[in-house]
Amino acid sequence: MKTILFLLLLLLPLASMAQECVLFGKVVDKKGEILPGATVLLQLPRDSSVVNASTTTAEGRFRIGPVKRGAYNLTITFVGYAPHFQRLITPSPARTMDLGNILLLEAAITLESVTVKGTRDVVVKQDTVEYNAGSFGTAAYSTTDQLLRKLPGVEIDSDGNLKVQGENVTRIFVDGKELYGRDIRKAISSLPADAINKVQLIDGKTDEAKFSGVDDGRREKVINLTLEEQSRTMGYGKLTVGGGLEERYAARGDYNLLHDNNLLSITGSGNNVNNLGLSGAGTGGQILGGMGQPGRTATHAAGINGYVQAGEKTNINASYDFRQSDGQVLTYLTRQNFLPKGTSLYLENSRRNNRRYSHSSELGIERNGTNTTLRLSSAFEYAHGRQGSYNGQQSFGVDETLVNRGERSIKSANTDLTMSASAFFGVRLGKRGRLLTTTTDVSVNRTNTYGESLAFTTFTNRPSTTLRQRNLDNYKELAYSIRVAYKEPLGKKQYLEAFYSASNRGSKSTVEVFDNTNGANRLEPEQSGVFNSGFLTRQAGFAYQLNIQNMAVSLGVVGQEALLSSSTQAGGLELRPRFRNLLPNGNVKAQLSKVTQLSLAYTTGIRPPHISQLQPIVSRYDPLNISLGNPSLRPQYDHNGVLTFRLALDSKLLFSSSINLIYATDPIVTAVYIDEKLVRTTQFINLAQNRSAGATFSCSRSFPKMHSRLELTPILRYNESNTLLNGVVGTNTQQSAGGSAKYGYRLKEVVDFNLRASIVGTNNSYRLTETQRQQFILSSYSADALLHIRKHYSLAGTLDLLLVKNKANNSQQGTPLCNFYLSRRLLKSDRGELTLMAFNVLDASIAATQVATPNYVEQSSQNSVMRFYLLSFTYNLRKENN
Repeated sequence: MKTILFLLLLLLPLASMAQECVLFGKVVDKKGEILPGATVLLQLPRDSSVVNASTTTAEGRFRIGPVKRGAYNLTITFVGYAPHFQRLITPSPARTMDLGNILLLEAAITLESVTVKGTRDVVVKQDTVEYNAGSFGTAAYSTTDQLLRKLPGVEIDSDGNLKVQGENVTRIFVDGKELYGRDIRKAISSLPADAINKVQLIDGKTDEAKFSGVDDGRREKVINLTLEEQSRTMGYGKLTVGGGLEERYAARGDYNLLHDNNLLSITGSGNNVNNLGLSGAGTGGQILGGMGQPGRTATHAAGINGYVQAGEKTNINASYDFRQSDGQVLTYLTRQNFLPKGTSLYLENSRRNNRRYSHSSELGIERNGTNTTLRLSSAFEYAHGRQGSYNGQQSFGVDETLVNRGERSIKSANTDLTMSASAFFGVRLGKRGRLLTTTTDVSVNRTNTYGESLAFTTFTNRPSTTLRQRNLDNYKELAYSIRVAYKEPLGKKQYLEAFYSASNRGSKSTVEVFDNTNGANRLEPEQSGVFNSGFLTRQAGFAYQLNIQNMAVSLGVVGQEALLSSSTQAGGLELRPRFRNLLPNGNVKAQLSKVTQLSLAYTTGIRPPHISQLQPIVSRYDPLNISLGNPSLRPQYDHNGVLTFRLALDSKLLFSSSINLIYATDPIVTAVYIDEKLVRTTQFINLAQNRSAGATFSCSRSFPKMHSRLELTPILRYNESNTLLNGVVGTNTQQSAGGSAKYGYRLKEVVDFNLRASIVGTNNSYRLTETQRQQFILSSYSADALLHIRKHYSLAGTLDLLLVKNKANNSQQGTPLCNFYLSRRLLKSDRGELTLMAFNVLDASIAATQVATPNYVEQSSQNSVMRFYLLSFTYNLRKENN
């Protein structure tokens, strides 16, 4: 026995050595000259702690180790040269790793970037802010959305919408490829966070600018995720199942196979806990987040997505998704209507049931030749739904006496069909910058609706009424457009673009409403009819573009002629007004220095009215809320200006600001008429003008020694608009001020703590025949914490609080949502995770919202999923370099 123990003791060091590796290499400059005395550091990716260090010898060589096998960051610095950063994984089963010659560049070569040695948290490169993913630690097997939530200026709301500095992210790339198409939610909820090397927040150029190589100054907010080298060929995914009392259940599974820029992704889910498929703030499981939605909804979904790089020039992306939902929402609403003689009160409680399923698919093909580019895309969606609702209403006059009450129930069924296709073709014509492009789009929409409604209305000191109706609605729309552009270089980095475009949107709406109140089946002519609408535009214009060092300028003007046609099939209405407008535009983007960037954009556009706003029929489905169409509407003319500024003093401090100005003439607004019985009639009209302005400032700072990061974002908003109430034109002025703060603390792999707070105060002034004023404060607070206990246990919690305070009536609504998670990691490499979740611990039953318009202020609360407990098991699928 002693002999065996002695042998085991002898073998233990050998076993330990079998798990270790020695690294060696040589450091040289671009001329091949050796660099003796260079500092070499080997760091852990998560917290940058130094595992081993060395300096190069007189021959420029270094040796580090032995170190345990795993992933490391290699940092090499030398005076007068830019630091070299490299992510590496020690090989298995080899016990040595030859890194070969490592090249250091002179510091002057990297002046376009702002970095600080040894940190690499942030690098700013002109249009790109690049974050090192390893500096923003996440729990094991976390997904990308959990990583993005930690980045300064990045927000993901409860619906899964992704924003950067308040702007919607329109596209997401993985190593420069749209592997998941335009489905941003699927991309960020599938891709593992630890596979990402860099997160790049980009003010992306348009596809036309990328093709031509000439910056036109136009931008869209995009994100590019660069993967670790070893993660570019891998299989990854999660399988999660969970159940609880009261028949609560949740399940989700996805598997993604990535191989040399080719992707196959399969997803499936089902739950009755309001889950949207996003990750929670706690552990790495995907069943935990997105469940703070109002109402109670059961959702089931499945999908498949594929991206194929067919040769060096052609990419193909295709997807199919099925989604089914069944939900119920209870709403309690209080509305204060502003009248010339005072304020009336409207109360409503409603129950809405909605069942819907849909099939959707997309197909995209892109082929890039030496001098040509062809992009084809198509989309298809078919949906069928059934709805049922009940409303109870009460209206009180300015003297607080009851004026009317009503009850209304509606049942309806609808089918929707949408198809669209687009094509882009561009060809370079020899000289750089000389090119011809064509863009074509076509879309078809069809909707059929069948509904039945029953309404009982009682007026004080007046006879009560009963209304029973049946309606058939059919809507068809065909839209198409074509644009041809030619660009010619003028020399000295100047270009002139001329283009012509034409578009048409034709729509037809057929509405038949039958009165079945007394058992009859009588057509209601006032509420029925066949209406045709068309909006035909022709545009011709040019743009001058200048690209010089550190600056891109684009100035253009477009002449547009538009024909807005409206007609009824029965005759009696035939309108064909023409509108001619000049639409100027301009973009300036300047790199003022290596740490400052300034951009200015001005655009104009025409927004035509929709057929639902034009159709000359009366909607009386709700006898207390009547709506009218207006075939005399004119298009709205919008002016938009945006000024942005960004300053990066170093990799720890980033400042950005944005100022937005909007001015609209002939704005389409809602006119309201409230009679003595407090029956509300609305109609869309054109009024003189609207104007608004907004400013957002953001400052983020990291404190490595304190393991912390702080972000402050103050905001200012101003809006002025006209309104029409009971024939009196008034002005509404809305002023808002406030801001948000985000604080994060992370101590290695033990503690992860985040705080967020947002407070916005709004002052609304309504000037009709007398001054009306409303003041309210919307504030939200959230916190999440993750604590790793011992080796395999984790405790996490989230707290969200939304408060709406109306200072006019000194009322306040609050919605707290608190969740706790306790998890135990299991199996080899912690691939399994058993989680006990307590959702809505405080048993909050409502979700509060507030809406302020020129004519009323409305507060509403909705039900939510009550407190429940869920036990779930997650198995993480991961295989790299397969």
